Amino acid sequence: MLAGSMKLRTFLLIATALMITFGVLAIKACKSGAKTDENGYVASAAPVASGSAPAPTPPPTPQPAVGSAGSGGSVMGSGATPTGDIDLPERPYDRVVISYRGRSIDSDRIKDATKGEAWKVSVYQDAGQSTVNRIKVDANRNNKWDDKITFDGDKVKLQHASKDDENYDEEYRWEGTGWRKKK
Repeated sequence: MLAGSMKLRTFLLIATALMITFGVLAIKACKSGAKTDENGYVASAAPVASGSAPAPTPPPTPQPAVGSAGSGGSVMGSGATPTGDIDLPERPYDRVVISYRGRSIDSDRIKDATKGEAWKVSVYQDAGQSTVNRIKVDANRNNKWDDKITFDGDKVKLQHASKDDENYDEEYRWEGTGWRKKK
């Protein structure tokens, strides 16, 4: 009789230990369900302002460009021609870039925030800044920055290297659907 009760007690201890182990593993699986990049950022989530709830959906996926980023370094985007005040139509990565305006990141930089895309976007929040204040874009992943975007309140300034040489010789302002050249 004593041997039988010892086996039941051992069985109950093992069963309890297994239930606790599976419970802990289930909690960890729920917490780590989102895929992260090597910097520890959620790979497909939209940037989230510090202290606010996460955005329910990621930023819209830009449409592929009709043109290409050849040696000129400029990608015209959706193929639309400039009209009115727009001198440079929205490019495939512009919505991703603009989505960081007014947002905070957990470190001073996100290197290559658009892994897997034809372009590279690096996001910066400089010391003393409460939100992202600059972004650099390599439109064709040739390790030369084509664009430098600066956020200053509601203003968005684009400095563009038209020769794909990191010499920013053109300057634009964001107009909501494209860029207007600074005169």
